Amino acid sequence: MTVKTIALKTNIVNNHNLERRVFKVLVTLLLALFLSYIFFTSRIILNIIARRAAEGSLRALTAEVSELELRYISADNNIDLNYAQNLGFSEARKIYFARRAALVGNISIVRNEL
Repeated sequence: MTVKTIALKTNIVNNHNLERRVFKVLVTLLLALFLSYIFFTSRIILNIIARRAAEGSLRALTAEVSELELRYISADNNIDLNYAQNLGFSEARKIYFARRAALVGNISIVRNEL
């Protein structure tokens, strides 16, 4: 065997190991991409299902709010002065207003100009 033959055999062996490493890296990368594809696809599907459930509950809540607004409007239309007096309310004799002191007083700017 000559030195050239030994060097060629060594390069062939090293290339074979390199090819195995590259193959393993590519297979690992492909597997990681496949798993991430499955993960993100399932998350999208679960988010769509959750959104549809939220839309359904939103429709139910909107209907309930509409019903409560209708009840409020009908109750508001039934309240008048006679109804309030029947409940025991009376008109105020004197009206007092609460007064609050101002938060900011007079501002004076002192200038020390020379």
